[in-house]
Amino acid sequence: MPAQGETLSTTTGTWTQSPSSFGYQWNRGGVAIGGATSGSYLIAAADVGTTLTVTVTATNAAGSVPATSAATGTVTSAAGGATLDPMMDTPILFITTGNLVYPPQFDIAGLEDAAVSDSITLEWRNNVGTLIGSAVNTIDAAEATAMAATFTGLSSITTGTHRFTAFRTRGSTYSSNSNQIIQGPDDAAPVLTLLSSLMVSATTGKALFTTDTGEGPGSAAFTLTNVVPSQATMNASPFTLAITTTGAKEITGTGLTASTLYYAWVQHTDVAGNATAITAAGSFTTDAVVAFSLTETAAPADANVNNAATTATFTTQPIGAAGSSRRVLVGVTLYDTSGTFPNAVSIGGVAATKLNSVGAASIWMAAVPTGTTATVIVTSTQTIDACAIKVFRLVGANPVPTESPVTATAFVADPTIAVTTPAGGASLIYALSESLSDVAAMVNATLTTSSATKYWAHAGGIRTTAGAATVTVDWSAGVNNKNVQALSFAP
Repeated sequence: MPAQGETLSTTTGTWTQSPSSFGYQWNRGGVAIGGATSGSYLIAAADVGTTLTVTVTATNAAGSVPATSAATGTVTSAAGGATLDPMMDTPILFITTGNLVYPPQFDIAGLEDAAVSDSITLEWRNNVGTLIGSAVNTIDAAEATAMAATFTGLSSITTGTHRFTAFRTRGSTYSSNSNQIIQGPDDAAPVLTLLSSLMVSATTGKALFTTDTGEGPGSAAFTLTNVVPSQATMNASPFTLAITTTGAKEITGTGLTASTLYYAWVQHTDVAGNATAITAAGSFTTDAVVAFSLTETAAPADANVNNAATTATFTTQPIGAAGSSRRVLVGVTLYDTSGTFPNAVSIGGVAATKLNSVGAASIWMAAVPTGTTATVIVTSTQTIDACAIKVFRLVGANPVPTESPVTATAFVADPTIAVTTPAGGASLIYALSESLSDVAAMVNATLTTSSATKYWAHAGGIRTTAGAATVTVDWSAGVNNKNVQALSFAP
């Protein structure tokens, strides 16, 4: 069996194709040994208990081919009377600056018999044992007196989890400190990609970006300006986000001007306080301020599916002029085998949000900024017998429902609902009757359309007069199961 302190040698072996040169790499347990690249190898203490191989790489004009020898037997400790100097104390490895700090500082202690002639080698490997790098510290007089050595400024250590091992050349003893996480250099800001932007008021813009993690964790400061910001501006930015994971980040800038080009500026600071340059991450032009409006855009549509499918599809529904602040609302009346409202609605390929429902009627909304027509798809958990829709276009800076919907008592001839319309905003009224009669009028609201479908009639109305009012739905005939719901929107 080979033993510590012995020297192993190899030959080039026998090759065809006339190699012009040969390279050597000695391996411990199948992992390359740093610096062991000659035709011979002095067995070290680190090899005790392992097996050794050597890889010979032959090279000619056509390329290079490696070949690895069979493994030795298990390496044993040096026999008595070893040729090396007497064993020194085992070095102890410390990372004194802690995890996630770059560059790391390593202190090697426990060198009670240190001499100026000694040297310490520090190696680091990844989790699968591949050698990543190494550094050598030759003991000077001060370190010999202190019986310790220090490694600093190891800028070649990269981000990740590494296994660090400290070796001594005289006596070849070693110790290791495994799986220390060291944060690598932060030499680049996160990559940001602009997803969307809009004006939420006449002077406030909002941008949505997705970001990666750059070169490591830390934080990023954002600001929205149309000129290169100063460092003082970046330092004062209220939009400071922790960058630890990928994903969407929302930036809001105030005091902006409509129809103006703005840049989103980013500066990344790592955990050690090192800041990157201020970088333009993306740009967009703020919208023109759009006047608030709520209108019905299409004649009512209906589909008699006759229990043949769980979806009802309405193609090429007019949705008005395109715009980044446009929302499309759809009033849906559905009759299926369970008598429930839809479980999903899509508008122009965008999944809509259900704002309210009562009985078989519901109101859905989606942001659809492009196109002048859209396909509306209504999906139920049951097969659909019949379905009818009304389509409305809502335009404004930030239209959101501001009122909890109120539903009227069923089985009344002319249901009523209390509505509070915000100043400059609008209220949408949606009524349903389980009869085929139409709505003759709406009191305190403007009737848009009223239509009968297979089993029922439904009607839409809009109120733009600010303040509180009671809206009455005046059906033309009959006392049936009739209800009404309303949503109010602020500009």
